[in-house]
Amino acid sequence: SNSFCTLLGCCAMASADLIKLASASLSYAIVAGSGALKVPQLLKILGNHSAEGLSLPSLLLESLSYAISTSWGIARGLDFKDYGEGVIIAFQLVALVVLVAYYQRRLVSGLAIFTPIVALGIALSLRLIPQELHEMMLSVTTLISISSRLPQIYTNYKRKSTGQLAFLTFFLAFGGGAARILTTFLNVPWEKGKAMIMLQFVVAASLNFAVIAQMWLYKKKPVKKD
Repeated sequence: SNSFCTLLGCCAMASADLIKLASASLSYAIVAGSGALKVPQLLKILGNHSAEGLSLPSLLLESLSYAISTSWGIARGLDFKDYGEGVIIAFQLVALVVLVAYYQRRLVSGLAIFTPIVALGIALSLRLIPQELHEMMLSVTTLISISSRLPQIYTNYKRKSTGQLAFLTFFLAFGGGAARILTTFLNVPWEKGKAMIMLQFVVAASLNFAVIAQMWLYKKKPVKKD
């Protein structure tokens, strides 16, 4: 009986260790994969010399969301695997915002809004802003995430087209967000904002899926030849 209980205990410990290993591996895979997240979109814009159909307000709000959430991981000392993709994506967003603003001839106004967002992210990361205020900002990032996708979703609906949006970028964002729900649940302590971070990823994954659905709905039908 004691041997059986010992065996069960060992199996439970092995299972727990296996889950932790799988979760850590998935987290590192997400961080590594994030390096390619915005690349298809950047290449599509550069290849077509056009940012048609992309919503600059959406990108600016997405940048604000990343500035708040990624700086939380840095300021609170979370493991890099639990927020690292945010840092990598933030750098890609810099290039994307500049390109979209340039091709839409709104570079000055775009940078006038984007520069304070970058400054905010740096200040939050360096803890120059009180934790209570940062926590308050983090609690509203879900609303910011919704706001960052709604202009794009509305633009797609109004145009009945997704323009130069890259399917792979949104597919990777959806998959990464879905995986982050699991890794956040397993890796991030409740006292370090697990509930707020999980809610943000749930909302982000859902909205990215909505854009993917629009790509399928508004895809160009092949021209029939006589």
